[in-house]
Amino acid sequence: MKLAQLALLAPLLFGPEIGPNDFRISDMGSGGPFGRAEDPAVAYNGTDGLYLVVWQGEDSGSGEREVYGQLLDATGGEVGTNDFRISDMGPDGDDDFAAREVAVAYNATDNEFLVVWSGEDQGVSESEIYGQRIDGATGAELGANDFRISDMGPEGSIFFDAFHPAVAHNPAANEYVVVWSGDDNTAPLADEEFEIFGQRIDGATGAEVGTNDFRISDMGPDTGGGFFDANEPHVTYNALDDEYFVVWRGSDDVGPLVGGEIEIFGQRLDGATAADVGTNDFRISDMGPDGVPGFDAFDPVAAYNPTDGEYLVVWWAEDDTPPHVFAEHEIYGQRIDASTGSEVGANDFLISDMGPDGDTGFIAKDPGVAYSSAAGAYLVVWSGDDDTAPLVNGEFEIFAQVLDGPTGAELGPNDFALSDMGPAGVTFFGGFCPDVAYNPTDDELLVVWYGDDDVGGLGNNEFEAFGQRLLLCSSAGASAEVARLGSPPNPSALLPGLTSGPVIGSTWDPVVDHSTFLPGATFDFLGITATAVNLDLSPLGTLLCDPALIVTIETVAAGTPFAVPVPPDCIFVGVGVCTQGASVDALGTIRLTNALDVTIGSF
Repeated sequence: MKLAQLALLAPLLFGPEIGPNDFRISDMGSGGPFGRAEDPAVAYNGTDGLYLVVWQGEDSGSGEREVYGQLLDATGGEVGTNDFRISDMGPDGDDDFAAREVAVAYNATDNEFLVVWSGEDQGVSESEIYGQRIDGATGAELGANDFRISDMGPEGSIFFDAFHPAVAHNPAANEYVVVWSGDDNTAPLADEEFEIFGQRIDGATGAEVGTNDFRISDMGPDTGGGFFDANEPHVTYNALDDEYFVVWRGSDDVGPLVGGEIEIFGQRLDGATAADVGTNDFRISDMGPDGVPGFDAFDPVAAYNPTDGEYLVVWWAEDDTPPHVFAEHEIYGQRIDASTGSEVGANDFLISDMGPDGDTGFIAKDPGVAYSSAAGAYLVVWSGDDDTAPLVNGEFEIFAQVLDGPTGAELGPNDFALSDMGPAGVTFFGGFCPDVAYNPTDDELLVVWYGDDDVGGLGNNEFEAFGQRLLLCSSAGASAEVARLGSPPNPSALLPGLTSGPVIGSTWDPVVDHSTFLPGATFDFLGITATAVNLDLSPLGTLLCDPALIVTIETVAAGTPFAVPVPPDCIFVGVGVCTQGASVDALGTIRLTNALDVTIGSF
């Protein structure tokens, strides 16, 4: 039997999903298409143990989109006012004024959140970036209402806009940096030339700090016309180096790139001044052949890993690396050295595997990523459709993949589905646009998304925000080790304290010196169970164990070290693994037994 059979016992011991399945967060409108929640974002407040989930929504049925929020406790329970409104764009009831593309960051210094969005408040079709400070404990608004952050182009002009804001907090300076994609008229920029801009915001007051609407990206020549653009930025903060890291998708003319060839770029910014650090607009992705438009990369997001001093950047794209083909979209990643901006490890490594290779009918898109310091691992989430039964093509769910922090290697199940929107095999229900936040207090992650489900009175095309709590596995060594002598006892066979692990996803040598079991034995073996009991190995002999609890038997030649593979599954974290070592004489009689028991990882 194989060690993986421990998974049969795992539901009683451990599961990566915790708490209610696909719990509903929003309650927009009166049902059906006349009220909806879309594109949620989430941040965690470690002071009070609360999450703030925000989204753009229609609640009145008038088509007027505003930003709403909900506080959740660590268990996912709602706290305070239900679906409280955050933005007030234009006159109430006028759907020509809207708030969209919401993002949120937490400020532990002042125990508050900053929510930012792209909205129309000055005039119809004049989009700028706005913000609202939110009390971390109560959800109450703080400071100026819907304060304006960006100033793209002349006042009143509908030809200059700001979209796709992102925000990060810097505790060293108690400042936020808000970044966005904008079209400005500040020389030498021209109309329809979208670049990435930023604004520092005082964490305590919401006042602007430093240069107004400072420019971050430089995609192509400053000639306008939209041939070279920067869009969809994301920002994270690196406390070790006191730097921000901004990523975006863009089209540049730096050889061998050509106009219309969309790749992922990055820029490090000084934490105190937001000035550029290191290489300007360095390229991160390499989708398809250089100089060939059509292999595009979209929606990058980045997470900072303080343990290894790295960022992980993930995006969705189409590439030509076999067996993948043009128009086959998957999730890709790149590790980046946080202190230099240089690439680390495999280039543009593939994370998702949606549907058969080479089939463009399956897609992965809109990724999110967070780093768990306790597990030393990343969680990457995305919306995709897969053909793994009972799923069918066109049935979008939220998928996830755990990646090892030091190496980027996949851990645990491949592309596991987090959401269950609607009946399996039905394409009318789906999950979209996930985001994820890490809760270090409880070593959990909260994944949020919007979707339509058939649970609790919900119907088709009734989009709401949903959530799922998740616990990652730790790759740490054993948290406990207990030696048990067999009958007859053989103390020299046990070397407690020297076990090599076990470590999730690697090989475990229990350090049982079986060469001392019985010289000249026909064979020695190591049995592994989920409880500290003996094994029944009839007709060879008896170790007095319930055979239903046997997980694996590794047979080795006398004098050969035991080597036990530990599957890279989160279900093994915290599970006690009990080994039984034995020798069998020439007649097949079990002569000596010993055990060395450990617990994998830690909670």
